[in-house]
Amino acid sequence: MKTHVSNLGLVALIAAAGCNSSAAPIAPDSSAVDTQAPDKEAMPKPGSPPQMKLEETTSLDPKKTSSRGTAPRKTERGFMMHDLDTAPEAALPFLQFGQDNFGFVSNLASVMAESPALANSYYLLQLNLQRIGSLSPPEDNIVQMSIAMENECQYCVAGHTLAGKVFFKSPAAQLEAIRAEADLPEEKFNVLRDFALQVYKQQGRVSDAQLKKFFDAGYTRKQALDVVANVAAKVMSNYANQLARTPLDKQIQGMAKGLPFAEDRKTLPNE
Repeated sequence: MKTHVSNLGLVALIAAAGCNSSAAPIAPDSSAVDTQAPDKEAMPKPGSPPQMKLEETTSLDPKKTSSRGTAPRKTERGFMMHDLDTAPEAALPFLQFGQDNFGFVSNLASVMAESPALANSYYLLQLNLQRIGSLSPPEDNIVQMSIAMENECQYCVAGHTLAGKVFFKSPAAQLEAIRAEADLPEEKFNVLRDFALQVYKQQGRVSDAQLKKFFDAGYTRKQALDVVANVAAKVMSNYANQLARTPLDKQIQGMAKGLPFAEDRKTLPNE
C-alpha cells in the first residue's frame, strides 16, 4: 500500500527527513535515493494516522465549519493561517495528520483549513491516490510536480522536490528534469508527463492520437483517470497557494531556489 501523502506531507516530509532550510539541497543526491519505484504493498505506513470515514471529516454543523479562535497569522493577502487551536473542527484531521506524522502543520494546510470543504477534498483525494490509486509513487509525483511547474507554483514545486526524494522515491535525475522542463531519462515517464499536461491544458479534451500514445507506453484507462485525479489535486493546492499567496515554510525555502518563477514571499516559521 502506498504511504498516505498530501501536500501537508509534501512540506512536512522535510521534518520526517530531518532536513532544514539551511542545509537542504535543491535536488537530492542520486546516491541517497532508491531509484526503483516502490511497490504499493511495500511502502511503509506513517505512524498511526487516523483512520477516518468521510462523515467523520465533513459536516454541515456550523460548529464544525467555523473557526474556533482567531488565527495569529495571515498571508500577505489577509487569508487566515490556522493551527490546531484555531482551525475549524472539520479541518482538524488534515492538520493533525501532519502534526502527528511529521512534527508540524504546513502553511498550505494552515491556509486550506479556513475552508473545511477545500481542506477535506484535498486531503481525502491525496489519501485515496496513495491507498487505492493505480500509478506508482514516482508516477504520482511526476504528474503533480509537472502540473505545479506548469502553474508556476513555487510552493508546490519546492515541496514536491523534497517529497520526491524522501517519500515518492523519485530518482534525482527525474526531479531535475521536471524542474528544468527537460526530457526525463525514462521515455515512458515522458509520455506520462506529456499526457498529464495535455489533460490539464486541453481540459481533458485529449485527441485519439494522444490517448493512443499513452496506451502504447503501457498505461491503462484506469491510470488515465488517475492522472485526472492527480491533476485535480494540484489544481486545488496550486490555486489556493496563488490565491492566498501562501508563504514558504522555512523547511522548504531551499527547495524554491533555482526555479524560473521566483516569488517574493517572506518565509514564516511553523509554530
